[in-house]
Amino acid sequence: MSRDPQPRETWQVALRSLMAALGDVVRAEATVLREDVKTWGRRFGFAMALFGIAFMTIFWLLALMLYAAVRATEQLFSLGPAQAALAVAGVCLVLILLLALIGYLLLRGVSGPLAATRRRLDDHRRWWREHILEVPASDVDD
Repeated sequence: MSRDPQPRETWQVALRSLMAALGDVVRAEATVLREDVKTWGRRFGFAMALFGIAFMTIFWLLALMLYAAVRATEQLFSLGPAQAALAVAGVCLVLILLLALIGYLLLRGVSGPLAATRRRLDDHRRWWREHILEVPASDVDD
């Protein structure tokens, strides 16, 4: 003869199952957070390297401007050395601005790992409300 489980036993089994599932969610979130931090760090480092390169090229821009001032009286081909140096300085300035813009856009597009974790936890909480607590979807939106 089979024995029907007592309500207390089924409640305990359900609680153990819930705790195991929550443990799995926490472990999965920790793994994803670790990967997010790694990816964020790489992108942040690359953006900072571009900013560094852009600011280091300012030295060369200043050197070209000094060259233009010293050699202002000479002429080469139909342009004098000053005009040639100013043209090169203009190209360097465009390069600096382009590198800084790319770095800024990359940095702006990088979301921190805490924001991504907060988004995922909100998704977990929304799923919990909809599927476990059976709150209608219109009541779930905060």
